[in-house]
Amino acid sequence: MSILSLNIRGLGLDDKNKSRWFKRLYFREKPCFIALQEIKCRHFSKDLIGKVFGNTDLLYAVKNSKGNSGGLLSAWDPNIFKANHIVERDTFIAVKGLWKDVGTELIFVNIYGPHNDMDKKKMWQDLSEVLEYDKAMWVLLGDFNEVRFASERKNTEFIEKRAEMFNKFIKENNLIDLPLGGRIFTRISDNGRHFSKLDRFLVSENFIHEWPNIHAMVLDKNHLDHCPIILKNGNTDFGPKPIKVFDEWINHKDAREVIKRIWSKEVTSWKPDCIFREKLKNTKFELRKWFSTSQCKLKTEIEELSKQVTDWELKAETNDLTEEQLREWALDKENLILKEKNQTEMLKQKARYKWTLEGDANSKFFHSFIRRRQQKNNMHGVYVDGQWSTNPSEIKAAAHSFFKKLYTKSDSNKFDLNRWSGFTID
Repeated sequence: MSILSLNIRGLGLDDKNKSRWFKRLYFREKPCFIALQEIKCRHFSKDLIGKVFGNTDLLYAVKNSKGNSGGLLSAWDPNIFKANHIVERDTFIAVKGLWKDVGTELIFVNIYGPHNDMDKKKMWQDLSEVLEYDKAMWVLLGDFNEVRFASERKNTEFIEKRAEMFNKFIKENNLIDLPLGGRIFTRISDNGRHFSKLDRFLVSENFIHEWPNIHAMVLDKNHLDHCPIILKNGNTDFGPKPIKVFDEWINHKDAREVIKRIWSKEVTSWKPDCIFREKLKNTKFELRKWFSTSQCKLKTEIEELSKQVTDWELKAETNDLTEEQLREWALDKENLILKEKNQTEMLKQKARYKWTLEGDANSKFFHSFIRRRQQKNNMHGVYVDGQWSTNPSEIKAAAHSFFKKLYTKSDSNKFDLNRWSGFTID
């Protein structure tokens, strides 16, 4: 799967440099579905497909521009995506069809967001109505002309009210905002002073379930003000994780005491690296024992508190409780919520790498939550020597080189492995 979106700011049929650049982009990325915004074309026709893409076999849906601004063009490869229904509104084109490889219905919504508040509000309403009407898999892509957070703008005005409307739309429709790799911003003004993240992919939860390894990236913009963004399916395998630590352990007082006690225990060896290795093994073994005991204890405490809260509720139904009893009831409820939260947080992280063992015991809502978390936390690439790389071997080599330089730098304060046998944790 490869899906491309770009605010092209005019098809540029008379601009040879722009036309050649876009054709090279198309043939390099080989997208199955393309969404273009601001095509600035009042009369688009079939014979222009070849001029724009260099491929006359593509099918398309178009919303011609009004005057010399706006306009939307969605194009797709009919060998991969078979469209059967098209919905057009003032600010978007929705194309529904069958993704042949997996036999799944997909709806692509190509969006070019308006500028004023009234039109924005109408667009969110129109989109919500369309999303509510059909429960198929959704991909909303394009130039939304809006940001979600203040960090998505630089040297431009952030209007909190507009961002709240955008975030409310995403939340109410259970959409997932896919992280974009490669760059922070997708639009850079011509003078190079103003930056914004206006372009993005919003997908439905069932889309993530079908393609869990999907990832999005920002490409170079050439001479345009918007960068192309592309959505691809691919598994970036970095191999097994060398260290697995539950986040909840870090904040747990007892776990910290276990780590301090075991790490300070003397280990005999003449090799510093062997000392370090043995300390890690001992700590891991003791943490496993502590975790098993603490989980049983936590489960028992939750059951007892739950029973106690129920007893308070039954008492309150037939008797008037005193102020002291009400305070005890409130304290029991507070403790129950806290312990259930700790248990849930632990399960969240466990489900990320022990899915087959833990996942079946969770609800559909919980599965969706974990998928969202997993998609957000996945790392699909980093900058290596100024270039965005998604190759695991290159990323590992770059990380190794970075830390090697840190620990081989001549510095009087660097760690001495010979002193690790007495290393302690505060």
